[in-house]
Amino acid sequence: MASRSIVSGSLALLSGLISCSGADAADFACWQPNKTVLAADEAGEGYWTKERRDRAVSENDGGNVTAPKPEGLAATARVDVTQPPYEYGGKLFYTRDGVDYTASAQFVSEDNVLLAAAHSMWRGDKHAVNVVFYPAYEDGAGTRFIVDQAAVLTDWIPVSPNPPSAEKSALDYAALRTTANSDAGKFVLSQDGSFTAVSMMGYPGNFGDGKYMYKQDSTKLAQVGGTYLAAPTEFGTGASGGAWFAPDNSLVSVVSAQIMQGKTLAMTGPALTATTEAMIAFVKGGCN
Repeated sequence: MASRSIVSGSLALLSGLISCSGADAADFACWQPNKTVLAADEAGEGYWTKERRDRAVSENDGGNVTAPKPEGLAATARVDVTQPPYEYGGKLFYTRDGVDYTASAQFVSEDNVLLAAAHSMWRGDKHAVNVVFYPAYEDGAGTRFIVDQAAVLTDWIPVSPNPPSAEKSALDYAALRTTANSDAGKFVLSQDGSFTAVSMMGYPGNFGDGKYMYKQDSTKLAQVGGTYLAAPTEFGTGASGGAWFAPDNSLVSVVSAQIMQGKTLAMTGPALTATTEAMIAFVKGGCN
């Protein structure tokens, strides 16, 4: 991705929350998602009560493809969140355009950086605020982590309202910095696209009402530009941003959106690159 100035239109609406500096930083739009909303309540408990978390809407990317119902499906199973690599992941809660949402995310590369889906963090001219993360979340249980920096690719912003597509999914990741370090470890990020067998994890609303983490075993069908496609895809809304991981447990992508690949319903995920690594470093450094 070529370095360039930030897209001007929608960024002007953020009232100074965007932080960019240096040539490489022009690839990223960064903001402080809890600067105002949680300023008086650093722990976030006053807002994200269990009742509010239970009511949060499971996020998707606006597609009209409906995931299968769980009855009779064999490729998806609930996992033990005390074991690696599942303990690296958890449930993300945030507010966007006045609506409380939930999605999935995980620690990767750094002890205080999460990788999530960009479509959770920014859509149209609205970015997420009030962002908290609960690793190893199970029906309300989990330790809360506050997110103090978030970033998406600037190229994501103009395409964010568009319907799901392979081209859009190539840009669909976000990096988030937590104010405390993971005490359970983190994924190693891999740019190696030679994998075939792959597993996905997250909190799909069509399994366990989104209260528990599930794993889906899948197979990479193809790489279309900067996007992987895999099937089967049984995850419904709420799994957005969950890890794709290879047999060696390295993180190779995140859950983006479902699209039709010919007659096959496929899950898309962005191919991670040196730009992904640069975004993680940028966010870890406070968007400097």
